[in-house]
Amino acid sequence: MLANNLCDYAEDIKNKRHTLPMFLGRQNSLILYQILAYGGYFALLVGALLDVLKPVILVSFLSLPLIIKITQQFINKQEKATTFNCALKTHVIANLSLIIGLSLSLL
Repeated sequence: MLANNLCDYAEDIKNKRHTLPMFLGRQNSLILYQILAYGGYFALLVGALLDVLKPVILVSFLSLPLIIKITQQFINKQEKATTFNCALKTHVIANLSLIIGLSLSLL
């Protein structure tokens, strides 16, 4: 939803729609987008270090370079037609890597 609102930022200002990016501003919203994109990896690392999660969960970090690349594409240009799908890709890739990591930890 944040990615969608960032793509519509100029239009939302023009139409006086109140969205989170309007309150935070474009730059702070992009920072929040990155925190949300990378925050799950930080949580996995903390969980593994605190022995809450098995260390094998760190296999999920193999997807991080791809997540960084795709997230940077969105940060560089927020446009529905070309980069909105970046948000969907990061969501799917991060969750699939988490599923793989959690599945391996069950073995």
